[in-house]
Amino acid sequence: MSQGTPAVTTTIKLPELGENVDSGEPTRILVSAGDTIPKDQSLLELETEKATIEVPSPISGVIFTITNLGGIGGAGFSPIVNYPEVAILGISRVSTEPRQVDGTFQPRKILPLSLSYDHRLIDGADAARFLRWVAEALEEPALLLFRT
Repeated sequence: MSQGTPAVTTTIKLPELGENVDSGEPTRILVSAGDTIPKDQSLLELETEKATIEVPSPISGVIFTITNLGGIGGAGFSPIVNYPEVAILGISRVSTEPRQVDGTFQPRKILPLSLSYDHRLIDGADAARFLRWVAEALEEPALLLFRT
């Protein structure tokens, strides 16, 4: 799973796993990128010590894609939206670059993010706010704990 993934996901509440069962292992993903899923559709199978259960979606919507080319290099790229998706987030390689902080230049880690989206369905200003929120959540992971 990509490091950026928690910033763009919906929290999924696991079903009651049963008495004395506090963990499970995902065994099968039941949806794909671009799938339109209704609320309560099964997303994955989770195997516990006692049973295999299906985990339902808490909301309806389209599966969002996050693509990461950071492992193979490159300072940035433009990911392509593939129908029926409406957006895709691209994550590039982290680099260290000089940034001005309090009047002096200091080395800072920079992670280029690229968001491509279908302008027929997503307003550009909303997309920019979403990308800014993702960047802020990656800069301050504690924000993810207080997401609404």
